[in-house]
Amino acid sequence: MQGKRSHHSMQQIPRVKANDFSANSHYYHERQCLESTIAYETPVIVEGALSPSTCESICDRIASVCGSLEIDVQRKRSGQTNVYQCSLEQAFDLMMLSKRDDAIFAFCEGLLDGTNLLCHERDTLTTCREKLFANEAEGSIDEDWFKWFPTNAQPSDCVILAGEGATSTLHRDPFEWTGTSICLEGTKVWRFVQPPGTLAQNNDSFNDGPCSGVFHIDNLLQSYRLNSLAWGDNGEDTLTLSKGWQSDFSLYSSIDCSVPSARELAKIEEKFGFDEKIKMVESIGNDQSRISPTVHGDTKLWSGVQRAGDLIIIPAYWWHQTYALEPSLAVASQRCGGKRDAARVIQHILNSISLGCSENVLGGFDLSAAMSPKRLEHDGPRSIIKELFDYIHGVGMKP
Repeated sequence: MQGKRSHHSMQQIPRVKANDFSANSHYYHERQCLESTIAYETPVIVEGALSPSTCESICDRIASVCGSLEIDVQRKRSGQTNVYQCSLEQAFDLMMLSKRDDAIFAFCEGLLDGTNLLCHERDTLTTCREKLFANEAEGSIDEDWFKWFPTNAQPSDCVILAGEGATSTLHRDPFEWTGTSICLEGTKVWRFVQPPGTLAQNNDSFNDGPCSGVFHIDNLLQSYRLNSLAWGDNGEDTLTLSKGWQSDFSLYSSIDCSVPSARELAKIEEKFGFDEKIKMVESIGNDQSRISPTVHGDTKLWSGVQRAGDLIIIPAYWWHQTYALEPSLAVASQRCGGKRDAARVIQHILNSISLGCSENVLGGFDLSAAMSPKRLEHDGPRSIIKELFDYIHGVGMKP
């Protein structure tokens, strides 16, 4: 969607070295508001979560094992996007040859789950993600509850190819989970829209509701909902477990002619070194006069550049979008941590299935009781998730 350019305040996404990262310090936050404590999260880039050799090895294995598989590729030329089918190997070649006015983008969901030959790579990526939320020194292990979901209700990892000039859609994630993305090759510019009230001291509304800051952003971006995961078999009616949010606005609507091409960036790296190239990429990513958004209103943006080996943590409620100044390969994942994600993920599921049911299903599952400290300590997450899906199964079987 095109529109009048707006200038927004821009904040740099913090970068924290993997060995120094603590989820409780760098991702999870709290602030006092009157007599209550408001919990919130902010984006963070974990630097060097994977070593260069590990990134290279995973890229090589994906290409070797899945290279012949057919995937859908989006190709944007002259402002028009068309979808083609080609092999993953061909998509890699197109990605490396792409130009800003001929951009390649592929979103390959479930690619890593489709073969047992990539078990080691999946385990490496999972361990990389989960160890960031298991701080034994602080006595804190924020377990991922998605592993207790039925197999066909578990979100899958997604391999993302982006050629020069490619952008993702502007969106916020389904399930209201904590998202992660690890860059295996190249660099990616990230921009986020901060929900109003996240860091303010005089706003105590941060839940996803009609009076919340995120609802204001949803309206500002003229958002619409997209189904992301359905549930139902063996005679059950299909229920939508989750819906994401998407907008036709862009945080990268206009690219100034002074922005160097991927080939020019490669020459800069060759002549002056990687660090100098990164400084230039970060400067461009933060410069709204060179890469202009078309988001209206008084919004605060966060920006950062992800390098190969970096893992970015994406909070629920934060709208975000990526841009490729040069080709990149990444793997996007998600988690449902028991600390904060679980309650909102379950509430999101209940809200989603209620939209497709004639009866009120929200009152049929007692979320407060399920998430009570006593229940959690006595039964644990596996029992709670089983109860949730037993309930969902019952809703799906009703005429």
